[in-house]
Amino acid sequence: MILAVDTFVLLIIFKGKSFAEKWVDVIARSNRGAGQVVACDVVVAETSSLFPSATAYAGAMRKIGVAFSSINQSAGVRAGRTFREYRRAIEPRKFIDPSF
Repeated sequence: MILAVDTFVLLIIFKGKSFAEKWVDVIARSNRGAGQVVACDVVVAETSSLFPSATAYAGAMRKIGVAFSSINQSAGVRAGRTFREYRRAIEPRKFIDPSF
């Protein structure tokens, strides 16, 4: 199984927030199982600016066990449909969770 990590989780880890180690542990456990932890191109764009170079960023991602996996069109369309279903299932809100 593939586990996709979002920007929020990586920001917690890379900024060294108090519960960052818990997320690192989740990633490590997922990688030890039958899965792989990935970040898509959007997440890379949103988190790589924290590092001085692409090499430093790639090293940090490797260290925590997160690989890159680009979104293809069908995955993007599926995510859009899932988001639409999510919005229909909840009461109208003024705030949309950016981690969706």
